[in-house]
Amino acid sequence: MADPDPEAAMLARDVFYDEVERSPKEVRAAFGARGMAKSKPLAEMVEKFIEARAPGNAAGYTPLKGSTVNDFRTAIRYLVDNLGSDISNLHVDDLADVEAVAFREYLGGIVSERTKQPLAGATIQKLMTQLRMFWSWTVETKATSHTSVEPFTLPRGVTRVAATPKKERVMYKPEQTSALFEARPQGTPMGALMRLGLILGTRISELVRVTVQDVDADGAGLKIIVGKSENAKRWTPIPAELQEMVAMLREAAEDSEGDKGRLLGAFSLDKRTGNSKQASQSYSRLRDDVLGRPEGNVMLDFHSFRHTWRTIAHRAGVDDRDAVQLGGWSKDERRASEIYNHGLGRDELRQVQRKIVDRMQTDGYLKAL
Repeated sequence: MADPDPEAAMLARDVFYDEVERSPKEVRAAFGARGMAKSKPLAEMVEKFIEARAPGNAAGYTPLKGSTVNDFRTAIRYLVDNLGSDISNLHVDDLADVEAVAFREYLGGIVSERTKQPLAGATIQKLMTQLRMFWSWTVETKATSHTSVEPFTLPRGVTRVAATPKKERVMYKPEQTSALFEARPQGTPMGALMRLGLILGTRISELVRVTVQDVDADGAGLKIIVGKSENAKRWTPIPAELQEMVAMLREAAEDSEGDKGRLLGAFSLDKRTGNSKQASQSYSRLRDDVLGRPEGNVMLDFHSFRHTWRTIAHRAGVDDRDAVQLGGWSKDERRASEIYNHGLGRDELRQVQRKIVDRMQTDGYLKAL
């Protein structure tokens, strides 16, 4: 159809439109649109974008985390709904017609399925950022013919109120951990999860993935094999106060699922992200029941156990570099001289952990352990 000879081009168009009319009615519009499109199908490019941002990608792009991929897919879903068509009928060039201000207003009218509340400003901002990132990639890879437009960039003009104010994460008080521990004893899955979160300073996403083969046979330590960063992969000692509990969890998991049985298998994992929404939501409900929902710009969630651990480590006189290694923080939080330090051995890690646990005991955090 692009032949410079008018007769040849006309013949090609006649053949093409004949074939469109011969196609099944339910796919006729998509068939015709794809044949005439100057850009690739949107559904195809969404998957190629995710593949291009995978760990170890050939282009050297910063890899997307699982949660970011989920945010991106959500943004695409809302975008397709706004365009009023099935994604199979859309092409990348169709996005060039999106008007950023109008689309942002559209997002503001969406009610979250999870919270039953309108999308928060921070969520809208995050979704718009995901779409801008995708559009920039389509321009860079020449997947669109509209390289001079920015459909998801808000124009500069009247200032807007900042997105939802950032909440301040606070540490737990001794009486709060005691109340939580009393509500869920060691023998329960949530009781074990909370105690490990506080005493080991581990993330909830790390704990729910620990398997039988990651735990020392004597229950004196465990390996974190998947974490937020590469430095999150580590061995962490389990203090004497929790070794019996961990050994029992390990034995039960092994009897049930063998070496691959999860220590906290009572909490299901999301197949897409590998995390456990069930664990997070169960904890939030317990916290609300026992302590009440945090008010104002205060955040007191499961991750606050980790912040409490880090603060107590500091109060106990633990060197920041040792706390970073034991807690698995990202490398960029280490001091520059860390490249000359190969880190602590297991016995030294046990000593550091002991100092932290002893300080927790002194400060009253473990009264109801």
